[in-house]
Amino acid sequence: MSDAENRDTRSGSMQHLNDTRERPRFRLQLGIDWGTKTLAEAYRVVSPGNEESRETIYDIYFGQDSSSTKQAVAWGTDGQFYWGGEIDRAVQHERIQQQDVIELFKLALYDDHTTSSTVAMVQEQLRDAGHDLDELITKHIRCLIEAAKEKVSQAKRWSFMSKEEIENMQVGLFIGVPQMWWSPTNKKIADAARAAGCHSVELVHEARCAATFYADAIARAKSSQSRNGDIFIVADVGGGTGDFAIFRIGNEAGAQAELRQIGRATST
Repeated sequence: MSDAENRDTRSGSMQHLNDTRERPRFRLQLGIDWGTKTLAEAYRVVSPGNEESRETIYDIYFGQDSSSTKQAVAWGTDGQFYWGGEIDRAVQHERIQQQDVIELFKLALYDDHTTSSTVAMVQEQLRDAGHDLDELITKHIRCLIEAAKEKVSQAKRWSFMSKEEIENMQVGLFIGVPQMWWSPTNKKIADAARAAGCHSVELVHEARCAATFYADAIARAKSSQSRNGDIFIVADVGGGTGDFAIFRIGNEAGAQAELRQIGRATST
């Protein structure tokens, strides 16, 4: 290679390096609805100084037109971890056996379900697989992070980002949790998320997530009649559990309305 070619190669490499260094470091924000029977995930890519808006939030579709997938996991005989829609395909191809599919594992995190036959089965399946619940949660969240990064790499809007930039993005997680969970359980989720690679973790009560979703939709509606002091009653009933909460709209109604929780109840 000639000296001129060497200089061109070094110049091109330095230009790429400078472009990467000068570009603001992007962050990946995830929102996960980690349910008992199904899960859903959305993501947003943000850079320092850029305004964050709802228009930059994208749902992750599991399959052609489904924004949710089954809440199930399994370890194959080769040690590979399967989750969501991968489960059915893995069973069909005999990579895993149906009896090895772990479902309803979220119930193992509820104090009122620790002695139930369902949780006993989950614990037995985990022992047979050579893993525990903490490993399951960590591995599952790590897979959800990887799924979001894969969507970013496939999206034309982020085509200017290199594979390394996408892989090295810091990850912030918002994850819904039942309001009946106590601090030790919430800490277990937060610790698992950090072990999975999240740089920041925010746990949000599922009932508040539901109330915020509908309050936002009402605030954006042109015919919205919401007023300061209006009440939201939320019944978040899932796979065998229920959270009930009452919220009051505070401050001024509209896009900046504040939701104040004024009552709550739970059932199992």
